[in-house]
Amino acid sequence: MGMGCSVSATQLTLMSATHDDVPAGTTITQKRSRESTESGKRIIDERLKISENDRRLIARTWKGISRNMEQTGIDMFLKLFQNNFNLKNLFSEFRGLETAEAMRQSQALENHAMMVMCTLDDAICSLDDVDYVQEQLRNVGKSHRRFHGYVADNFLKIEEPFLESIKETIGAKFTPELEDSYRKTINFVLGNLAHGFSSGGEKERDISETSETAVD
Repeated sequence: MGMGCSVSATQLTLMSATHDDVPAGTTITQKRSRESTESGKRIIDERLKISENDRRLIARTWKGISRNMEQTGIDMFLKLFQNNFNLKNLFSEFRGLETAEAMRQSQALENHAMMVMCTLDDAICSLDDVDYVQEQLRNVGKSHRRFHGYVADNFLKIEEPFLESIKETIGAKFTPELEDSYRKTINFVLGNLAHGFSSGGEKERDISETSETAVD
């Protein structure tokens, strides 16, 4: 038998409290678990407003979404246009799509949905580099200034359709805790898109004059 500790971690106790926040009788395992929990709740970056726990939850569940990005993205836009019909008219390629079925069958909508989902995917997969994510998102937001009639608040309207769509994709695993993590994350993403749009300086031009969609 090799040398080792003959007493289990759960049997090792702090017989007396040496700090106010460590009660007497606390096991080392419990103390480490408590420290880990407190660490997980810390905000990893004040600009991001999410904790390490939030990031872990998102990393685990986003894998499932990334395997279904096309359908999730289409569903997101269907929900967006359902509640913001006037927003659909900003997209020249979508104006003639009068029904949900027509939108589902539209190659143009599918392509646009995938571009948006890829932007979200890049941001969510790069949350450990906030500087990079902010720069990329603000550049995308700034590029939207060329679309006549587009305003910064349009980005913020994506929040609920996004959350509803990923809830449908994830299913029963979409807990209130996970929803809160995703809500904080999408708020960060959309806020930076809107910031980039508002601080951009490119000349606007009518969206009807280009075949490009509103997110490249």
